[in-house]
Amino acid sequence: NASVQFGIAGLGITIVCILRKERFSQFGLTRKNILKAIIGTMICFAPSIGTVFLSGRFDGYQPFSIFVTEDVMNSGIPFSIIGMAVIIIIWGFFEGFNYAVICEKINRRYPSKNQWIDYGAISCAIVCILFHPINTSFWGIVDIVTTFIAIYGMLIVRKKTGNAWGCVFAFCFIWNAI
Repeated sequence: NASVQFGIAGLGITIVCILRKERFSQFGLTRKNILKAIIGTMICFAPSIGTVFLSGRFDGYQPFSIFVTEDVMNSGIPFSIIGMAVIIIIWGFFEGFNYAVICEKINRRYPSKNQWIDYGAISCAIVCILFHPINTSFWGIVDIVTTFIAIYGMLIVRKKTGNAWGCVFAFCFIWNAI
């Protein structure tokens, strides 16, 4: 699963950037406004975090926690170190940065004159919802709405600050942690 996700997110972004002679910094991986981007993204994820707590799904804070993390941690040294590095790079860095790049590519192709209507952010938020299990219960619907707010908001923050580190932060320390 890690190799598939890296092939889609990480390797895909890397190859496209190399072929088009684009730098990751062109998509917001810069130091400028990094704190604003992270704080803004945290605010956008607040409704989603609140939903996790209010619905009783909070099992503890575990950054980089995905379905294989426990097995990786129990695999012993050096495999646990290598495994966690792969998890951090693929499910943290590239998953968050992938949203920033895809959003930017869509917005270049389909620009909007309205500062709050962002076709890239809308597309990414919808795809995020569709890639994850959908539940039609009350909390499932609330989760869908708050996920849209989180992803859309995160990408608007990236657009307003010019910094994508908030996206990376979200997937390292919020999305895959709570």
